[in-house]
Amino acid sequence: MNAATRYSTVQQDTRFLASLVRRLLWVRLVWRALVLIASLWLGIMLAQWVLNFGAKVSYTGFETLGPQVLSVLTRINPYIWWAVVMVGVLIMLSLLRRGYQHSLAASRSTIVSIADTQMIVSKVSNNALDVIQWVWNTDLSPLTVGDLQRTMKLLRSGKADQLKLARAQVQLIENALSEQPHEVENVFSEPSLKTEPALGQP
Repeated sequence: MNAATRYSTVQQDTRFLASLVRRLLWVRLVWRALVLIASLWLGIMLAQWVLNFGAKVSYTGFETLGPQVLSVLTRINPYIWWAVVMVGVLIMLSLLRRGYQHSLAASRSTIVSIADTQMIVSKVSNNALDVIQWVWNTDLSPLTVGDLQRTMKLLRSGKADQLKLARAQVQLIENALSEQPHEVENVFSEPSLKTEPALGQP
């Protein structure tokens, strides 16, 4: 298989896997978009309410502190409420980031069904199946979307060729070792004990 054919095969495999991943995760993707839109709308509404509330705040109760203090408070009043809005924005962004990371982790753990696994086997190349098996490294855990996502990245980086090269190297070394006789040394054998002759004995 030449380089052009190999590249075309990788492209076909990754396109199929990407479409399958999108189909398996479309509900979560829509949910993320809805949460993002609702959060932006809620953030804008709250920011407007806070700024409107702040614009109506009066500091007449601080007249006893002097006209200079009252003047300073009135002058910096808009900045105070903008600071409140910025703190709220940072809190909302932190919550959104945490929720997004949780959603990504849940997406990666989505299990691939038997029907989808059969479709993968029938649609992708043997090289892609080889990489999937290496990524999966099954220990009786089901194949997941995270495995497919990692497979796509590794296919683009040439993992299939690396696996073939590694197997060929292992085979060469095993063949070389099998053709050479080996002497097994018993490292656990006890050393022989020699008895020193008694005095006067030859």
